[in-house]
Amino acid sequence: NSVTTPISAGDNGNNNTISGCTVSGGYYPIVAYGNTAAPFMTSNIFSNNIIQDGYAYGIYLQGNQGAVISNNNISRPTRASSTTAAGVFVSTGCTNTLIEKNRIHNMFDAFPSSTSTAYGIYVSADGTAGAPNKITNNLIYEINHSGPIYGIYNTGGDYMQVYHNTISLDNLAATAGSTYGFYQATSSAGIDYRNNIISITR
Repeated sequence: NSVTTPISAGDNGNNNTISGCTVSGGYYPIVAYGNTAAPFMTSNIFSNNIIQDGYAYGIYLQGNQGAVISNNNISRPTRASSTTAAGVFVSTGCTNTLIEKNRIHNMFDAFPSSTSTAYGIYVSADGTAGAPNKITNNLIYEINHSGPIYGIYNTGGDYMQVYHNTISLDNLAATAGSTYGFYQATSSAGIDYRNNIISITR
């Protein structure tokens, strides 16, 4: 919706598939930034990609309905600078989102002294009873820095289903930073969290 910024809201693309790509670098390697009210972007699929060394969020969604984020490998093995970072960041106006089978890992290998806040998966989007946002079968591990880390974070997002994820936050070399496997920031309706495996020794 803009020639000067990747985060200008609009009905910016529907029924697209980005699959089998390698995306390296960038502020947000993949961003689909729609309106926070209708008309939303719809039915976009991001699957089977290798996403490396983004500065902030590996995949960033706003204003998307029915988006699929599946089987992506998201890491930052050589990124030597960082702001607040997330593997997947799902913001306002996203419903019926499926985030599944992704690997989010090795986010600070080249910057282990970083004290930036890191999220494996961040959600601030309200799903609905009929169109919940689903986070299933993801693997989050080897974050490897000295800042706060949230495996899966929800801030006020209603109707989110979190099933069968594995989160390992076990960097014994970390010198600081609070560590949370799953963090619910504010009260939300319709949160269903079950059958996840979390290991924290950090």
